[in-house]
Amino acid sequence: MVMKSLPEVLTAELPMWLTALFTVLGVIGMALYRHLLLRRIKRLEQELHKQSIIFEKQLAFVQERHTKRIDALDQLNETLMQFAHAVGHVTQGHGFYVDGVKQLSELARKFARTHESLLGRDVYDSVLQYTDAGRAILDAQFCVTERTVRVLQAQGVSAKKLERIQRLVGTKYLVGDIDKLIPKGTEYPALKDIQNAILAASEISEHFDREAYALAVRHFEQVKEQILRTLPTIQHS
Repeated sequence: MVMKSLPEVLTAELPMWLTALFTVLGVIGMALYRHLLLRRIKRLEQELHKQSIIFEKQLAFVQERHTKRIDALDQLNETLMQFAHAVGHVTQGHGFYVDGVKQLSELARKFARTHESLLGRDVYDSVLQYTDAGRAILDAQFCVTERTVRVLQAQGVSAKKLERIQRLVGTKYLVGDIDKLIPKGTEYPALKDIQNAILAASEISEHFDREAYALAVRHFEQVKEQILRTLPTIQHS
């Protein structure tokens, strides 16, 4: 039997060696790929966990801020409703609400200014517009006229008081200064109990623009509704 030389043996066995080599390389490659893949998956899981924590914190912050914003808006809205109530009474001649108009307007403006960073500039501006338009009733003038006397006569005011009111015909006063309506003297203080009736029956100047006031009220309502419809969002960096 003829012995094959080493080169012949290697040549004959080459396909088997190559197959074994590729197999080993394949196993090593798969093991390395699996190792790298697991490392990448682990890094991605860590990053996902980190982003999840950040998102949860951001969401909690935004939700808390939105809740505070709605609460502040509710407080402001309540104050403005009281303000509008007082303005309405003054326009009807109820002079004892004059101080309420002054105090509530200042309260609403101060609140809106203090919470401007939370509620926004639009809310603050709308509150200024709202209260300016409403407070204008205090700067309006009311004039005692002959019609004032007739209206009060129809309401059953005594002849003695009507005589004193007659002497006030033609005089003008600021609505905000209604307490100055009754002149000093022995005969006029008797009108103190009906000064609101006198205001209601008198002519009020156009300084108080009812239409402008109504527009200011609607504008605030629109700004408020916009906030209520806006859902909190998270700003991504």
